[in-house]
Amino acid sequence: MDDLYRAIRVFWRPTATLSEALDRPVVIAPVFIPTLFAALTSLIVYFKFPPADPSLRGIWQIGLVVAIFGPAVVVLLVSSLFFGICSFFGRFRSYRSYLSVTALAFVPSALYHLAQSVVLVSSSPQEIPSLQAGRLSMARMLDPELVSVEFFVAASMIDVISIWVIVLLVVGYRFLGPDASPRLGPAMIIGGWVVYAMLRIALAGTLTF
Repeated sequence: MDDLYRAIRVFWRPTATLSEALDRPVVIAPVFIPTLFAALTSLIVYFKFPPADPSLRGIWQIGLVVAIFGPAVVVLLVSSLFFGICSFFGRFRSYRSYLSVTALAFVPSALYHLAQSVVLVSSSPQEIPSLQAGRLSMARMLDPELVSVEFFVAASMIDVISIWVIVLLVVGYRFLGPDASPRLGPAMIIGGWVVYAMLRIALAGTLTF
């Protein structure tokens, strides 16, 4: 229960929680919270929005399973990427510390899955919810048919929850950067997000986000 409390505490004491995670890493609880709500969203989709074509049911079910474990996979990829980068600059923390700080920073993403679940429950089985369901982004104020795909994708990335997670990552990685360059961690997070955003916008014409 202490680990669960520490994971939830990131909402009102983010700096203290992330700093404490360096010496007392906590991983399972912060990963469990968004995964739980992602599972709730997938269950609602499973029972309320089955595919119209029965032949697609297998692929559809695989997609739901992937969505459930998506939060855990994202935390693993992000922490592994920046742990590897910091290794070239003289890291001084264990991989478990990187994993813990990253997992705690992504805890607010559970709110996105919760909001998405509410939208799905309130939607009728006949209507297909928007990909922006549950998001608080500028894209909700735009008509995708009146703006370019690239602009719509860029607007969708200006999302309250996403910005919240990035801010927590910047705060947490400030403690993970090398002693000689404490600003390296936050710089890597911001730089990584910019590269990710550019890739999404560049691929907007061929992929759906």
